[in-house]
Amino acid sequence: MNKKLLVCLLVVALLVTSVAVGCAKKPAGQPAQGKKIVCGWSTDNTTDPWRRHQMERGKRALEAKGYEVIVTDALGQTNKQIADIEDLIARKVDLIMVSPRDEKGLQDVLSRAYKQGIKVVLVDRMVAGDQWTAAIRGDNREIGKQTAAFMAQKLNGQGNVVIIEGLPGTTTAIERLNGFKDELAKSPGIKIIGSQPGNYAKADSTAVMENFIVAFGDTINGVYAPSANMAFGALIALENAGKDPSKIVICSVDGEMAEIKAVADGKFASTVQYSNCVDVAAEVCSRILEGKAYPEVLQMMGAFIDSTNAASLYKADGFTLDDVAWEAGKWSLEGLMAKSKVFTKTAWLAR
Repeated sequence: MNKKLLVCLLVVALLVTSVAVGCAKKPAGQPAQGKKIVCGWSTDNTTDPWRRHQMERGKRALEAKGYEVIVTDALGQTNKQIADIEDLIARKVDLIMVSPRDEKGLQDVLSRAYKQGIKVVLVDRMVAGDQWTAAIRGDNREIGKQTAAFMAQKLNGQGNVVIIEGLPGTTTAIERLNGFKDELAKSPGIKIIGSQPGNYAKADSTAVMENFIVAFGDTINGVYAPSANMAFGALIALENAGKDPSKIVICSVDGEMAEIKAVADGKFASTVQYSNCVDVAAEVCSRILEGKAYPEVLQMMGAFIDSTNAASLYKADGFTLDDVAWEAGKWSLEGLMAKSKVFTKTAWLAR
């Protein structure tokens, strides 16, 4: 073969290789190489301290991955959260991490994002339908069941209980309520004599508890208020009415340090750690964007806190147990998956 022909063949080979490389598909979900990755982080209501802490940790966790983060705050309004997400779609973000205010209200707008190729990662609350990429959440039904079993034990199977429900339409509220009721039904000597929404708000829950006190007085033996705000709202009403909270079984959910101290001080009987899920969600987001394997639904269960362990878990400089649980280097997604419930989206929807 002469030198001229050899050179021609080498040039052709190089051209074919260049074309093949240029046509290779990037991993599923991965933005184009060199493009700045932009994540939207749609929050529900940062006037709530727990939600504000969730927003801050979520933003920090996404930024630590090197992403540009656009945070929106719905200020407790479903219509505003819909408008916020519409704006994120218009800005062509690569991914939307969202804690939905309303399971059904956000279904349509998140479906539109999903159909346009934007990855949708649900944080701690679900939406109706299947138009989402992944979900990181707590085991709210199990939280309700554990709390009911504990309350039944504390009441020796006899008594009257009032419930301050969470925000209507949210999966957290629905599942915590249903899990509690289902488990409490195993104790026929315990009756639920009142149940009203407190909307995860302290002022609303104070008003609800005041109504219960007027209606039922000293016949109230237990209070199920499945969030820090609602439990402290109930506590305010009880103390204002001259009631000794240590004589009533008050059970909460969230695991804020203020709740844990209230348990240690004997004002609350229990609380349950409910992770804000954002550190874990940020890791799942990064795997989605990098085209790596990820859990489609990861459901976590936190610590149950009562008088036996509250003092040892309390840290005055923390906000929730999340501040300890998700410290860098102290956890891995694989380790967390090994001790959590993991579902494919198909299996989750078929439950």
